[in-house]
Amino acid sequence: RAWVGKGAAKLCETVLDHLFGDVHPEQLNHLLDTFVEIYAQELCVDTKVYAGVLEFLQYCQTHQITMACVTNKPEHLARGILDVLGLSAYFKMVIGGDSLAERKPHPLPLLHCMQQQNALASETLMIGDSSNDVEAARRAGIDCIVVSYGYNHGESIYDCQPQQVIDSLVELVDEDQVRRRA
Repeated sequence: RAWVGKGAAKLCETVLDHLFGDVHPEQLNHLLDTFVEIYAQELCVDTKVYAGVLEFLQYCQTHQITMACVTNKPEHLARGILDVLGLSAYFKMVIGGDSLAERKPHPLPLLHCMQQQNALASETLMIGDSSNDVEAARRAGIDCIVVSYGYNHGESIYDCQPQQVIDSLVELVDEDQVRRRA
């Protein structure tokens, strides 16, 4: 669990380091290619949408709040997961860890989304589940709310001192809390 959350390449690197105490680039590339190939074949074996997520997405769609999915997963895998779970229609953009020159916690993916949507930092909200999300939002100058569930590299989400932690996205389905900034 502690190895999950920083992307497939980091996961593969950690596995090789654990097994051999050293990481050779050719081994890493081979393991990563193999991992992605196998993962792509069975994207959602036990994957389920967390309680409250669908209600939140429907709320945002009803209120014409533009949403983007920004993940460190390879873009084609992220799109595949959203398709299988029936969530693709809710997101105007999908940015994967391989979509741009940098990935979270670098702010570039968030700044790219803002630029593409002509959105100001004050109009943008990052909703995440890891310290990578909190750091990326801080570096992009935007607000960030995180959910209490998720892997977060085996660490408590509270350790990264997010602005707000919620247990369910339905907590945001309130006119006073969800602003037209998601």
